[in-house]
Amino acid sequence: MSKLAISKAISVAVGMAMATSCFNIVANIAKYNNMSGILAMFIGFALALALTYSFVLCAKKFPTAFGMRTYIQAGFGSSLSIFIILLYMSLIGMIGILESHLLANLFMQIWPSISPSFIIISVFLISLFLSVKNIELSLLAQLYMVIVMFLILFTVAIFNISTANFSHINYEINFSNFSTAIISSFFLLVGFESVVLVANQSRKIVKSMPRILWISVICIFFIYILINMAFVASNYNGNANAQLFLLKNIPYGEYIALVVSTLAVLTSFNTGISATGRMVYSLSREQLLPKIFMKLNDQAIPYIAIIAATGLILIASLIFKLSDIYLYGNIAAFLIVLCYLCVNLSAIKLKISANKIGKFVQYFTLVVLVLLLVSVAYSLNKDIYKLIFWLFLTLIFFMYMKYYQVLSRKKS
Repeated sequence: MSKLAISKAISVAVGMAMATSCFNIVANIAKYNNMSGILAMFIGFALALALTYSFVLCAKKFPTAFGMRTYIQAGFGSSLSIFIILLYMSLIGMIGILESHLLANLFMQIWPSISPSFIIISVFLISLFLSVKNIELSLLAQLYMVIVMFLILFTVAIFNISTANFSHINYEINFSNFSTAIISSFFLLVGFESVVLVANQSRKIVKSMPRILWISVICIFFIYILINMAFVASNYNGNANAQLFLLKNIPYGEYIALVVSTLAVLTSFNTGISATGRMVYSLSREQLLPKIFMKLNDQAIPYIAIIAATGLILIASLIFKLSDIYLYGNIAAFLIVLCYLCVNLSAIKLKISANKIGKFVQYFTLVVLVLLLVSVAYSLNKDIYKLIFWLFLTLIFFMYMKYYQVLSRKKS
C-alpha cells in the first residue's frame, strides 16, 4: 500500500473536518471552559472514536463497496439508505453555504470593500475545477492544501502557547458549559467519514480503510487540541474574530488567517462537492435521477452531476442570509447525527462485532447519538418546525425519485 495513497485518503477526512466554522467552535470551548475545555475535548474525542468503531466494522465487512449508503442499505434496505443519502447531500450543501459565508465575512473584515458574492463564487469555481479536472489532481491538491494548513496551524499554536503568560488560567470545571463543550468537541470531528468515499475513486486503499479511519480521527483531534490550548494560553475573550485573534501577534497575521481559512474551505469543498456529485451519479445509475447525470468525461469523472450539485449549492449560498447561520448549523448537526445513528444501528443489526467490549461500545454509541439527536432538536426550540419541514421536503423528493425510477424501468 503506497504511503502517498494513504496520505491522500487521510487528507480527505482531515480537510473535510477542518472547516472555517470549527475555529470559532474551538475558540468558544476555550472561552467558556478555559483549561477544563481540554478535558471536554478529550471526552468528545472518545465519543468520536466510539463512533469510528462502527465505521471501521462496516469498512471491514464491505471491503470493496465503501460508503454510508452501502452500510445502511445492508442493515435496513435500499429505500432508507436512499432517504438518508439525500439528507447527507443536503447536509453537505448546508456546510458549503455556511463555510462560504464565514470565509466571505472574514475577507470583508480585512477588506471591507470586497464583494462577499465574489469570494463565494470564487471558492466554488476553484473547487469545481479541482473536482472535474482530474481525480489525481484533486487528491494531490487536497494533500498539499491540508499539509500547508496543518503546518501553519501547528506553528501558530506552538507560538501562542510558548509566548503566553499562564497566570490567568482557571482549572475549575464550569459544569453549566461543560456538557455543551463535550457536544461541540464531538461535532469538531464531523467529516472524518468522508474518507470512505475515496474508495469509490481509488480501489488501491480498500484494505487500509480501517487504519485510515483511525489515523484520520487522531490527526483531526491532535490539531484541534493544540488550537484549543493556544486560545486558552492567549486568554481569548470572544471580542474578536477567532482566527484574527490567534494571529494578532504574528507578522502579517491577518493575511495568514485568510490563507488558513481559504484552505479550510477549499479542502472541505474539494471533498464535499466531489462526494455529492458522485452520489448524484450513483442515484442516476439506478434510474432514480435523469440519465444526463451519468455522463463521464475523459477522466471517468461524472462532471455533469458535479456541476449540477455545485451550481445548486452556489445558488443557495448566494441567497442565504448570514443571520440564519445558527439555524442552518443546528439543522446540519441534526442531519449528521441522524446519518451516524443509522450507520451505528446497521453495524449493530448486522452483528459485525464478535466480542463483548465491541458490542458495549456500539450500544454506548447508540445511546450517545440518541441523546445528541434529542439535544440538537431541543436547541432548535421554536424553529423545530423548519427542521420538520426540511425532512418533509426530502421525503417528497424521495417519493418523486422512486416514482421516476418506476417510469424509467417501464420505458426500458
